[in-house]
Amino acid sequence: MCYEFAAKKLKSVGNVVIAGQTGLLFLFGGSIVGNLTPVLFFSTLSFLSILGREVAKDISDVEGDVDRKTIPRTYGLPFARGISASMVLGAVLLSPIPFFLSGIVSITYLEIVAVADAIFLYSVIVLFQGTPRRPESLMKYGMLIALIAFIVGRFI
Repeated sequence: MCYEFAAKKLKSVGNVVIAGQTGLLFLFGGSIVGNLTPVLFFSTLSFLSILGREVAKDISDVEGDVDRKTIPRTYGLPFARGISASMVLGAVLLSPIPFFLSGIVSITYLEIVAVADAIFLYSVIVLFQGTPRRPESLMKYGMLIALIAFIVGRFI
């Protein structure tokens, strides 16, 4: 309810709220089993990729968001692209770390997350091309594959 009436109007705050809520899901799961350590990186990866996607969505909606305080409307498209790309690239750079933390995920995670990372990297290229293609859609597919990597890599 707070998001709908307050944070949504201040889009940059709303973006952080949405990304934070998604990242908290991993922490909630870890707290249920009494071990937050294995999910800290997944929470961070989720937060960064969701925040990057939310800013990319604001870039796509910049013409219609005349009454909203979004990052692209407030600071301009180049700055917003930089923020979005930074968040996504941060997630890509951190994504191999869970594999190197012994016992958290198998090599299968690394193989599948490499596909997700390739999609994320391509979405950043599309983001800076300013084409009608929507990079946030590509990011969504990257997130789906990353989620599959989390699940499969943990159990296989």
